[in-house]
Amino acid sequence: MMKHLFFLAGYTCLVGVSAATAAAVPPAEYFSADINAPYVSWLTSRGEANFEHSAFLSGTTEGDGVAVHWTIDDSTRTIRLAVAAPATGWVGFGLAEAGGMKGADIVLFEAATNTLTDAYAIEYVAPKTDDSQDWLLIHSQTDGNIIIFEAERLLDTGDAMDRPIGFDGEFVIPPHRVIAAWGDTPTVSYHGDNRARSALRFYPAHGNSGREEDVFAEEMAQEAEGYIDLLMPDHPVSLDETEYVDLCFSYQDLINLGMPADVPLHIIGFEPVIDSARHLHHLVMFGSGYDGDLPEGSCDQTAVAFQGGLSLAWGYAPGGVPWEMPDEAGVPLGPGEDSYKMFYLNYHYDNRWQDTGISDSSGVRIYYTTQKRKHDAGILQLGDPIVQLAGEPIGQGLIRHDFNCPSTCSLNFKEEVTVYKEVLHMHEVGVTMFNEVIRDGEVMRRASVDYFDFDQAGLHEVQQGTFTIKPGDSIRTSCSFNTTSSKEAIEYGYGSQDEMCVSYMHYYPKQKLPLGVCGANWFFPACAATLTTEPISEVERVFGVIPPVPGVGDTGEAGASDDGTSSSAPRSAQVGALALAVVALSFSFTADGTIV
Repeated sequence: MMKHLFFLAGYTCLVGVSAATAAAVPPAEYFSADINAPYVSWLTSRGEANFEHSAFLSGTTEGDGVAVHWTIDDSTRTIRLAVAAPATGWVGFGLAEAGGMKGADIVLFEAATNTLTDAYAIEYVAPKTDDSQDWLLIHSQTDGNIIIFEAERLLDTGDAMDRPIGFDGEFVIPPHRVIAAWGDTPTVSYHGDNRARSALRFYPAHGNSGREEDVFAEEMAQEAEGYIDLLMPDHPVSLDETEYVDLCFSYQDLINLGMPADVPLHIIGFEPVIDSARHLHHLVMFGSGYDGDLPEGSCDQTAVAFQGGLSLAWGYAPGGVPWEMPDEAGVPLGPGEDSYKMFYLNYHYDNRWQDTGISDSSGVRIYYTTQKRKHDAGILQLGDPIVQLAGEPIGQGLIRHDFNCPSTCSLNFKEEVTVYKEVLHMHEVGVTMFNEVIRDGEVMRRASVDYFDFDQAGLHEVQQGTFTIKPGDSIRTSCSFNTTSSKEAIEYGYGSQDEMCVSYMHYYPKQKLPLGVCGANWFFPACAATLTTEPISEVERVFGVIPPVPGVGDTGEAGASDDGTSSSAPRSAQVGALALAVVALSFSFTADGTIV
């Protein structure tokens, strides 16, 4: 989240540098020449005939990584997988909920015994052997310095320690996050730097490559007419643990960067351009309809909020990948009453290690088209998105916080909306999180992350299809934290080691809500979420748990009421009171809080 939502500074005008998106590397060029020959031989004799898709997962050391090949048989509901790694001892491949070992479903192959093991991990420790061995070894070979194995399993085994492989051929469904590791010891051991991670689409929409970046590039090549790069110009990262830096682009800046000046546009894709990944804690971008000039060195936040509004447009945190808008919607840009005409980018840098000589040029590439889509898209921010609870302690031990967005908020919707992306966000002591849509007192659906891992996926995209929210629905956003090992009290706040509980529902068609917020202590009564907190004895999870937790429809749990009650005293708003007042004045309300 932004530290200063309205008090922004650091105006900079950039000239973007266009560059063609790199094409996918062909499988025959995945590995370096010294180990490539046996892999290419396998590729020619078995790989090309038996596997439809592939991807290279780059390792932490430049040039290292693993090759992954697969084909899916929908008639038998099975996946056939091949993994090739630059090793002589063992290799592992995993389906990772957040992109790390926590909550990962792993298959391990040891060459010395020609053994395949179905395993799983719930912590950053050695994987556990699954009681149900669901992978079948089909073929293996070790040739020189490379291991290759082929295996098969059901797409959905029904095992609580296995992750199902679902359809991800539509861009509204996030890709599967995967991990890999390898080594030269006879049995599986600590991998060190021999590890890789990526995001794959097992049902890629274009070509043979399933790597998310490759699939996205193919889609943008077909759908986008141009792009604009909004980048930080070589910012020297300070030695502070927490540093916020703001960058803004006026309407004229966007035109100077190549945006057509006289044609209404839709943004159809966002691609993070990350320079210093170690130090960029997160990056968020807000858009406004303000098209005036900005004095050099500052942004007139009051004028912007009053004349053009302000709303969240895009965000990045560790593990972020490109994403495309659905075919039915886009983010309006350029001429037009409801279009964005300027952007604020807010950077949160984390340098707890006090690394010296670090600079950063991160940002975002936005892809656009002149072929306007049917709907404009919006983002509904839930939980505590404006960090109104800054300074409030989250509690000791294992504790759950439920933010209840009341039904009065969605009653401001003029129609039902389609949610195409749901993103969950906490910080380092967050352990699990979910959203529930409640209709007439019944939980209609739940979106969750069992093993939240900020370092791997700070903005966790729930792998699911689209769903609808109807006027009158309420939404519960629940975050569970574990402060047992924390030496100091953890508070809500903006710092790298403070906490947050925020969820983002990307939807269409866009509705008229102040800042798109239904949050704690919010000034708009109809969308003021209430908070309940309670200590818990265990975390509610499904993966890696026997027996599974009760079904989604169980409304007997604490905090199941529509509106809930707050168990902590409210705190004064941390954003500028003048700017909030300006936003409030831009809306007209009835006596019951409904937007006119």
